[in-house]
Parts: sequence; structure tokens; C-alpha cells
Amino acid sequence: MILSSMRDILTVSLFKAVFRQASLGPVPKIRMMAQSTIRRIKSRRILKWLMRSEKGESLRAAELRLRLLASYGTNKKIFGILSRQCLKGPENSLRLIALENLSGSETERTVPFLCKLILARSKFSYAAANALGLELKERHWLAIEGILSSPASEDFSAVIQALLAAILRLPVRKPLPRPVERTVEKLLKAGSRHA
Repeated sequence: MILSSMRDILTVSLFKAVFRQASLGPVPKIRMMAQSTIRRIKSRRILKWLMRSEKGESLRAAELRLRLLASYGTNKKIFGILSRQCLKGPENSLRLIALENLSGSETERTVPFLCKLILARSKFSYAAANALGLELKERHWLAIEGILSSPASEDFSAVIQALLAAILRLPVRKPLPRPVERTVEKLLKAGSRHA
């Protein structure tokens, strides 16, 4: 009950105690309450503490730290942490969590970063395509068209499918630019290769 009544976390030792319960607490209900408390009490102070990863941090704690950091939204430092984790994370699960949450960071560097990751055709291209699909905006059409028009191989078809699915979920009232529309039509007619 103390967690639910907290209104602020003023000291690093209190933050570490709550974060420890949020990531490693043995009782699921208390763990969820601690996570909820950290999410509810957003502050610059907590953000600063979240940005400092601990040496020897458990995988569960590192995963939670990334998710909490991403909940702070648009911040170039957060983008930097998430993008570094995508490229050099020690665990695939951390890399995927960073990718999943990167689309919410919405800096001007997010879409180019995701496009570059997609076109690298790495094992994370599909996850990057899904993250990009969450953030489709008019200013991204040229990049999307470039990816859809790139030479396809069998291992790249899932990426194309993810982007097509995101495009097809867009509201009808938002027309596609003609070059993107032609490329989508061509891919959908191609049938077995991508769709």
C-alpha cells in the first residue's frame, strides 16, 4: 500500500529500492505496483537515475530500465541510449525492447535510423519495420517507398509484409502519394513473393 500512496521519489536510495522491487521483486503484485509507481511519478530526477545503468544489472532490470526510459518520449539522450542498445546491446531481448520502444522517441533521427537498420537486412530488420510501421507519417513516404522498391530476397519478404500491413491499416482518408501507391499495388499484384 505504501507504493500506491507515494507522490515523489526524492532520493537515489529510495529510487533504487523501488526499482529493485519493480524489476526483481518476488511478489508479482508488488512488482507491478512498484513499476506503476515509477511510471506515475515521472520527473527529471527519475529520468536522470534511469539513464544511469548499473554495472552488473540483471537482464530483467535492464529490460525494465529501457521500457521506463522510453516512456519519457522525445528526448535526444533517450534516443541515443535506445539506438546504442539496438546496435550493440549485449542481449537480443534488450535490442528488441529498444527497437520496440524507439518509435516512441520521435526525434528527427528515428526514421532514418530505422530505415538504415531495415536496409541492413540484419536479423533485426523485421522488428525495425514493425517499429517504423507504428510511426508512419507523410514526411516518411520517400523512405518507405525506397524500402518497398529495394531488390527483394526471400529473407526480406517479411519486412515488406510488415510495411505493407502498416500501410494498409492507415485510415482511408489519408491518400498515399502516387509513387508509394504504385509500388504497393505492384507488390500486392506480385502475390507469393511478398504478400
